[in-house]
Amino acid sequence: VLAKSDGALLKHQSADSYYYCLPIFYRGETLGIISVNSPSADENHPKLMSIFARTLTVVLINVRQSQHLSSEVKRRTLDLETAWRIAEESLNAKSQFLTNMSHEYRTPLNSIVGSTALLLETKLDKEQLEYARSVHDAAHSLTSMINSMLDYSQTESGDLEIYLQSFVLSNLINARMEHIKDTAAKKNIEVELLTSPNLPTIVVSDPIRIGQVLDNLLNNAVKFTHQGKVVLDISCDADWTNDVTLTFC
Repeated sequence: VLAKSDGALLKHQSADSYYYCLPIFYRGETLGIISVNSPSADENHPKLMSIFARTLTVVLINVRQSQHLSSEVKRRTLDLETAWRIAEESLNAKSQFLTNMSHEYRTPLNSIVGSTALLLETKLDKEQLEYARSVHDAAHSLTSMINSMLDYSQTESGDLEIYLQSFVLSNLINARMEHIKDTAAKKNIEVELLTSPNLPTIVVSDPIRIGQVLDNLLNNAVKFTHQGKVVLDISCDADWTNDVTLTFC
């Protein structure tokens, strides 16, 4: 009788008490049964049970929805964690691939750069000199691109390091200026260098990183200059002693 599916209030009278039973349904599903034992019949019992049944139904539905939402949040969190782990593995694989590829390419390119540099020191006619310079410049540019790729992969993996060494500052600056002159000449743009009189001769820093910064500055300056000239202005503290801050503009 308690499983009666029409949701009606059921009353049963025994020798010394009355039993009221009310099934709770929601969308065709039985959520539970309310049962009340009373020593005497009371017409208010059915009304109170009906009110209580509606209230309890709302509570049970809210609990079920909350459980469903919690389960869905856990599932989505697990999916996101899985996706994040896959993305990290993919990123690490990409970084490792770039690192390996960069190292493999740098060896033959360094050989080309070195060989063409030696070739340029030999006796060449005008045409041969032009071809040798083109090969040397192209190999140097490609080496710079590969170095940038390696730096990018090291930056992503947190392995990028700064290597300090002594070098002649003017040699680095002149090399970078010479490297940009051909590009500027093709656009009929002049390139000028201004330096403070108290620049240090020898500095301890990372010449590769400084060279990369200067290349980016000069290349962008020439790229976005359509007429006139590009000026590289290098200055430093007026009263420096052991430590010096160089400013490249």
